[in-house]
Amino acid sequence: MDQDDDQYRWESGYERTWEVIQEDESGSIAATVNAINQKNRRKELAQLPNVRLGMMRHLYVVLDMSDAMKDQDLRPNRLFCSIELLKEFIFMYFDSNPISQIGLIITRKKRSEKISELAGNPRSHVALLEQLKYQECEGEASIQNALEMGLQTLKHMPKYSSREMLFVLGCLTTCDPANILQTLKICKENEIRCSVISLSAEVRIFRKLCVDTKGIFHVIMDSSHFQELLQIHSRPLPALDKFESSLVRMGFPKYRTYTTSNANISTTSSNSAKHEKASMCMCHLEQRGGINGVFLQRTMATESPFKSTILQNQVALVTGGSSGIGLEICRELGKHGCSVVMMGRRAEMLTLAEKMLTDEGIRAFSVQGDVRIPEDGVRAIKSTVEKFGGLDCLINGAAGNFLCAAENLTPNGFKTVLDIDTQGTFNMCRAAFPQLRESSNANIINISTTFHYAAMWYQAHVCAAKAAIDALTRALALEWGEYGIRVNGIAPGPIADTAGFAKLGGSLMDSDSSENPLLEAIPLKRIGTKWDIAMSVLYLCSTAGQNITGSILVNDGGNWLYKPQILDRETVQSFSRSVEKKSRQAGIATKSKL
Repeated sequence: MDQDDDQYRWESGYERTWEVIQEDESGSIAATVNAINQKNRRKELAQLPNVRLGMMRHLYVVLDMSDAMKDQDLRPNRLFCSIELLKEFIFMYFDSNPISQIGLIITRKKRSEKISELAGNPRSHVALLEQLKYQECEGEASIQNALEMGLQTLKHMPKYSSREMLFVLGCLTTCDPANILQTLKICKENEIRCSVISLSAEVRIFRKLCVDTKGIFHVIMDSSHFQELLQIHSRPLPALDKFESSLVRMGFPKYRTYTTSNANISTTSSNSAKHEKASMCMCHLEQRGGINGVFLQRTMATESPFKSTILQNQVALVTGGSSGIGLEICRELGKHGCSVVMMGRRAEMLTLAEKMLTDEGIRAFSVQGDVRIPEDGVRAIKSTVEKFGGLDCLINGAAGNFLCAAENLTPNGFKTVLDIDTQGTFNMCRAAFPQLRESSNANIINISTTFHYAAMWYQAHVCAAKAAIDALTRALALEWGEYGIRVNGIAPGPIADTAGFAKLGGSLMDSDSSENPLLEAIPLKRIGTKWDIAMSVLYLCSTAGQNITGSILVNDGGNWLYKPQILDRETVQSFSRSVEKKSRQAGIATKSKL
């Protein structure tokens, strides 16, 4: 009784708020309130058990935007309340997990929509959440579609980081296109931890999702309880001991204010940094003009199956290498020991891409030029040899494309695509030939497509150009084989996050939804990535492909093979048995083995 005698006086159990809260010079108490909140968060973290915490987290927040979110049991309604609390949650998440990433997915009208990719900028996520306040809550939610959308990205994340999905659901049902239990099994196999905060009541399938994936299931009591549950999910998770330590390449943001003018970029930070250029992430490379703000370097990528030295001392020239697939090819070539030269028409794009690659430790150089002009091709080859001492690999990735019905396609439009794709490929191959014949591992790789294999709507110009490129690839492989030059092609299918994909209508589709008509036509049910194409290039450039020439490597998930399924398997089997039975009765068939 004597040890804590002060606590018997009621005053000692409380803080005098008039002493704790102080105003600043402007009369605001915001700074004091923030300090109190930070102190409370530190106390919460201090109460965690003494375990080693994970450093990296990858989390998708899935927000229900079905009709159920219109209910007003939370004020002003479920959607507004959820968005406000999630905005606070995002900042808490990055306070506790500073080098982690978060992404946003919504589900409504039996579909799912990715609002933001995994990224580490909380303000961009909060701004996107704010915009959702003014969108309509419609239809039913689809948990399976949301799971599959998150799964497409999370399954590629490294295993030394956590892979999580947090569902904020107001619905009591889920409308799914297939068996959701199969999707739960895939999530469990890929160790994706799914948690649910239900705004309504306990639903069996929601709890099963959490139990099977070792997540947490909660039903809120009120908005304060909702806030507490989100705080639980902001805390770092215990690290998994079964994974070995791995070296991670990582970048941190740098704030720069800079302006661009033609090919020149100048910073305004200081005189000493006058010639220093801001590093650009992939999502900003397509932007033009002056940009102010934080620029993040690429932080991590899917791990390559190839050794980092397979292209040591090799030199590659990539046309169209300043953006899209071409830039990813340059990056992967450089990461595997190759010196890379990018050729393109836009000086500003080339400068930014070159700076980004060199910041990653890649020996990179850029040359402005137009593949349609033979002299530009000769000059690019000459600059490559002067810079790196030779040329071993030419990747022809420059291309032009647009949607146009054949009856509306002008002769000039048709000619332009053939000039860039076909004539440009020939110009570069011819200019590179003298240097390639001097190389001991000479390669030409022409980026093609599968459009001309059968036909493609509104792509008559591209079908003609790419068919010619494939023919040229085989002809050069035949003629230049005696010089030790291997000539191959790569035919990508739909590749996400590229200008070509957007131009051809890919931006209008939900790339990861199971209801996407494009996915229906791809047997592997996934949209390709730029990394997929870069890995194909590495294979053909390396000694692993030393006996391959004249081939067109199709990398499209089986898209070009697609034929609509007229009858399901059960119907076919039933029909086959019926035919066999009739044949036996007629005495014209042996006993069936079906």
